[in-house]
Parts: sequence; structure tokens; C-alpha cells
Amino acid sequence: ADTNTCTQDVCGADNKCSTAAITDCCTAASQCNDSDPCTVDSCNAGLCSHQNTCCKSDAECNDNNDKCTIDTCVAGACKYTSTGAAGCCLPTLYTENFDGASAAAAFVVSNNAMGVGWGPWNPVANPPGAKSGTGALYYGNPSTKTFSSGSANSGSAKSTKIAIPATAVSAALKFNLYMDTEPGTTFDLLKVYVYADGVKQPAPAWAKTDSTSVQTWGAVAVDLTAFKGKSVEFEFWFDTVDGVGNSTLGVLIDDVAVVQTCQ
Repeated sequence: ADTNTCTQDVCGADNKCSTAAITDCCTAASQCNDSDPCTVDSCNAGLCSHQNTCCKSDAECNDNNDKCTIDTCVAGACKYTSTGAAGCCLPTLYTENFDGASAAAAFVVSNNAMGVGWGPWNPVANPPGAKSGTGALYYGNPSTKTFSSGSANSGSAKSTKIAIPATAVSAALKFNLYMDTEPGTTFDLLKVYVYADGVKQPAPAWAKTDSTSVQTWGAVAVDLTAFKGKSVEFEFWFDTVDGVGNSTLGVLIDDVAVVQTCQ
């Protein structure tokens, strides 16, 4: 055995091993990319899965798994709720791509400066655009395309509650990030805080570092395994610290998901 999920291992008549590739098999989610902004692509037990997230009716959200999920269309986005049936596990617990009609209400925002802060971004004609689809979560001023307010400013964007099953092997928050700000950890700070069963954890679960890329999209993963069996909310928190050097675009976040590894 070569431990490769996507090969069939055979011992021939000559007592020599050979392997044959299994058609349409995968070992990573990246191999399942269908280039459709409306699907969340994943690889589970060697098979690609494409979970639809855009819709006009409940029927469009049917994942053919009635035992494990209740499939509904809410404000243009598919919502998959676990039935809680024994033996069921949904790899994707939550998604938000900020493209549908529900994007504006996806997060509860609190900003301390007039006209600057967290809000929806639909930059069809303005680079860098969204990572996928047409929308993103944005920190800045959409009118000026900067995050300048004349002084220091800050704000937070907090998600809805998401239940992390106690049976999960692991869990993570994933999102795509574009920062057009000052690099480093002195100014223009971005952090992710987690609320567990309504209690904000004192230390951030993730924070911008000296190696965080600027002016390019990058993928971020935040480990949530410690919160198995709890209801979590996550909060994006940004602080300029000062009022200088804030004339660039700001922060864009897209393709937010909370996922679990099933047993």
C-alpha cells in the first residue's frame, strides 16, 4: 500500500506491486475547484463535494442528503442546517461570501468614526475587486476608497453564532484577506477575536504580523478546535492606531467559512 487515497494498489502475478489512479479522486480541496463562486468546494474521503451557496428557491439548495441536512434558501444564500441525525457530519458549518442580498446584515458592525469602518463592498469597477463573486467585507470609506478620517479610527465586525460540534476532530475559521495598509504590527492592526458561549476570549485567536502580506489576496486559517461543543462568534477588529498613512484602500475580507474535520 502506498497510503495514497487516490490509487488502487495491486500485487501482480509476478509478486510485484503496481498502482492505478482512481478516476475523479481527490486528496485536497484545491483539486476540487470548479471555478464557481457560488460553491464551497471540499474533498472528503477522496471525493469532491461542491456545496451551493447561491439560490432563489429551497430546491436549488438541495444537497441530496435529506437525512443529515435541512436545505433552505435565505436572502439569496443557501443555508444548510444539521438535522442532528446519528452518523451525520457536515464539513462546512458556516459560509459568507458577501455577494447576496444578506451581505449587509451578515455581521454586526461597530465603528468609531463617521463614514469610515466595516461595511459591504461591491467594487465591480474598482481593483482589487472581491476575491470571488462581486462583494466583500470592507474596512474603509467606499466613497474615498481610503480608511482616512483625519485621526485614528477603529471598528469591529461580529458574526452570527455558529455551533461547533463536540464530535468534530478539528475546526477552523477560514477567510481570504487583502490588506492595503501599513505593514507590520505597530500601526493598522487587524485581529480576530472569538466569543465562546457569549464570552469574549481575552487573547486574539489571530492577529496581523510582520509577515502578513499587503496589496495581495492571501488565505488565513484560524484554529477553533479548542471550542468544540461550544457556540462561537468571531469578530474582525481593526485599529489604525494613528491618523497618518491611512490614504490607501484599507482591508477587504471575503469567502468566510467555518469548517470541521469529520470523524
